[in-house]
Amino acid sequence: MRLPEIERGDGFVNRLLISFISMVSGMRLPDAARVAFYHKDFFGVPMGAWTQAAMRGPSPWSVAERELMGLHGREMERVHLLRGRPPRRRGERHAKTRSR
Repeated sequence: MRLPEIERGDGFVNRLLISFISMVSGMRLPDAARVAFYHKDFFGVPMGAWTQAAMRGPSPWSVAERELMGLHGREMERVHLLRGRPPRRRGERHAKTRSR
């Protein structure tokens, strides 16, 4: 269930921005971005600051490497969701689904 205010935006400017981003990208704006637009003072700004600190703060990895790791994790999750099974944890094996 999604709150209508989060789905469409809680103000005219946010609604316009969500619609514009969705139109330009050709896809629905992700829920995480919609939540960040919802009540920016309460959630969006503090969460944005935390995300920027986590992604851009001091680290032995470059920003590009962190973005690449995030992308890889998201793609692996997507592949497992498309296959209809949960992602494997280190050391686990999936049950065989085909007989040979």
